[in-house]
Amino acid sequence: MKIRSVSAIAAGILAVIIGVAGVVITVPRVARATQADDTTIRITGYTPGATPFISNLHLIASDTSVIRSIQFKVVPKPNSIARPLSATYANFYLVDRGFENQQTGEITLPVYGLYDGYSNLVRLTYRFVDGSSRGVNMTISTATFNETCGYKELARLQPRSSAPLSYDYFLIKSSCSDFSPAVIDSDGALRWVGTAGISSVNSAFFNNAFYIAGTAPRLFRLDLDGAVTQVADFSNVARYSHHNIDVGKVGLILDINTDSYFESVNIEVDPYSGRIVKTWNLAEIISAAMRAGGDDPSQFVYPAPTDWFHNNSVAYNRADDSIIVSSRENFVICLDYETGAIKWILGDPTKKWYQFPSLRRFALTLAPGSHPPIGQHAISITFDQNILLFDNGQCSVFQNPQGQQRNYSSPRKYKLDLNARTATEVWNSEFGQSLWCPYCGSVYEDGPFNYLIDYTFADGVVGGNSLLQLVGLNSPENTVFRYQYPSLPGCHVGFNSIPIHLENTMFPTVGPEALNLSTRGTVSSGDNVLINGFIISGDGAKTVILRALGPSLERFGVSGALADPSLSLYDSSGHLIGSNDNWQTDPGSAYIEQNGFAPDDPAESATLRTLMPGVYTAVVRGRNGSQGVSLAEIYRLNDPGHTSKLANVSGRGFVGTGDNVLISGLIIGDVGSGTVIVRALGPSLASFGVNQPLADPTLTIYDSNGVAIATNDNWRSDNNSVYVQRNGLAPPNPLESAIVLRLPAGAYTAVVSGVDGGTGNALLEVYHID
Repeated sequence: MKIRSVSAIAAGILAVIIGVAGVVITVPRVARATQADDTTIRITGYTPGATPFISNLHLIASDTSVIRSIQFKVVPKPNSIARPLSATYANFYLVDRGFENQQTGEITLPVYGLYDGYSNLVRLTYRFVDGSSRGVNMTISTATFNETCGYKELARLQPRSSAPLSYDYFLIKSSCSDFSPAVIDSDGALRWVGTAGISSVNSAFFNNAFYIAGTAPRLFRLDLDGAVTQVADFSNVARYSHHNIDVGKVGLILDINTDSYFESVNIEVDPYSGRIVKTWNLAEIISAAMRAGGDDPSQFVYPAPTDWFHNNSVAYNRADDSIIVSSRENFVICLDYETGAIKWILGDPTKKWYQFPSLRRFALTLAPGSHPPIGQHAISITFDQNILLFDNGQCSVFQNPQGQQRNYSSPRKYKLDLNARTATEVWNSEFGQSLWCPYCGSVYEDGPFNYLIDYTFADGVVGGNSLLQLVGLNSPENTVFRYQYPSLPGCHVGFNSIPIHLENTMFPTVGPEALNLSTRGTVSSGDNVLINGFIISGDGAKTVILRALGPSLERFGVSGALADPSLSLYDSSGHLIGSNDNWQTDPGSAYIEQNGFAPDDPAESATLRTLMPGVYTAVVRGRNGSQGVSLAEIYRLNDPGHTSKLANVSGRGFVGTGDNVLISGLIIGDVGSGTVIVRALGPSLASFGVNQPLADPTLTIYDSNGVAIATNDNWRSDNNSVYVQRNGLAPPNPLESAIVLRLPAGAYTAVVSGVDGGTGNALLEVYHID
């Protein structure tokens, strides 16, 4: 099977998914009156918000009870490449925030991300409970924002090209003014600034809000609408916070100083209550390991005010429940999240730490040709479970021996083999070794192989005026934009920059989860049907739409489509709880049609179901024993405020040859990244009574552009197999496949084929790791 043909199929499947799951849906006009027809919503004006980038729009509705949500979209300036900034407010969210008076019908709609000093075209979409919608355009004029950081003085060394980029907005963590932090779009336009009056680089974007901590140990939440809330005061445990704020297991991880130790303690904080849920004291952890190994920790670990460790970033790895801490002075160190036990160390073996056997025993061996990280910042986990960091190339300042000194900086990605205890450098971007950023700086991956690199000191000048460079890549070698900014002394203008997503923000937040699944395969007779399994977790009901397509697949180039698919839904006991043959006969057909989920052909099936938490199976058969290719789909409807979700989804079908493979399309969340384990089972299905199981399945994952981002044949051969085992998801047979991925929100396709053209029934599974 040629990759080209699979990519084309993947693109076709994704087109089906995206066409119904996208933000803007063209709803066919129905003859009967709708709530969109009957409800009057009048715009009475707008008032400036906390900054020129925010405006409060004032509306009056004749009946707010029938409004499901209101969406705004800021239309980009002419010749812009960045996707529009957009947000959707659920009606109950507006009520809860005090933005809606249900008695008077008055609504205040915060609109943010506006261009300053500009007449912004804003498009509003009102969506109603019955599935109908209506849109209106308006103009919001804003004042000019007078900023002192130089964000408007950028030099476009390479303007934003039209090449696709997975992100269009990024957070710049700066302390150049009291408007920290700042948001820039990929065209280079300033789109949002902080509203707390704080000058600090310690910030993060989490659950559709910014969090910032100044030198005083206090944490603030900055909502996109400009509201500021103090979350916590940590003065009882910390002298002050420093460097970064990173997303942890359940909240936010802060770098803090205590009375006892300087820049070597981290705490994880609940972002809503401010409660400290976890503390890692690296001085105590490393001292204990050194004593256990027979070394004297006083020769390496020092009390305050000595900067012996200098932690500057933390990454949480959900795949093995660990945290990875960057110590600029020494190394990158991985700890068990719960116990704090050291799991491994990656660093320069010519530095002081390597002289101690108690620490050297944790060291990963660098593969030939790989560079150790030196003075690194911005540790993170990539989509394929590799380690990404910004290698500053700066030796130790306090510890002696100081280790290597390179005088140039580069992002570096390492693949770890924890069974062999090795680390292999698999990517870097050295720009001819012409850029040196001895301190600060960052690199992050958004979509697979889409990077944002921050050279805080692009010319190596520290302590005086320097130059900040921001570089966007959409592949390991292709630069999409390169901007340069005048800088100020220290890391003030761009200590760290990270991609964020403001193209489709939901209020309240919809976190990462497997939202939708589609499985394409051949339906014949007996066991050779098409099956989608899914688990609803949580404590409440979840509304889903199930579809079975056949004839309409032909317009995507699928030959031999199933002429008349029928759909059956079973509970965990195998009891039939619902079925549909032709979608227009389903009791929920009106809702299905009004919300854009109506199949193109009346012979296709669809059903609307509200299901309690549990295990369910949807089976697609051909009516009267007919055979052909079909597409089975599960769509989780947006119901913000409900905690239930699709925890795991699976698809089973017959794998043939050529294009007749098993294909599943998957959509991961609306925002944020989700860690998933994808499996392809074959031989082990025989033990469950499945006839003709696929003897040796191979699994490939494609992104929304049809580019292969991961592949696996036998699961034990993958470097990340240790994560599969740790989560109890090791396939029963060594010939079966499994891949661990940390995927950003978006659409993906998984393809299961047989090795050497093998055929048979296979099961594709997606597990979301909480």
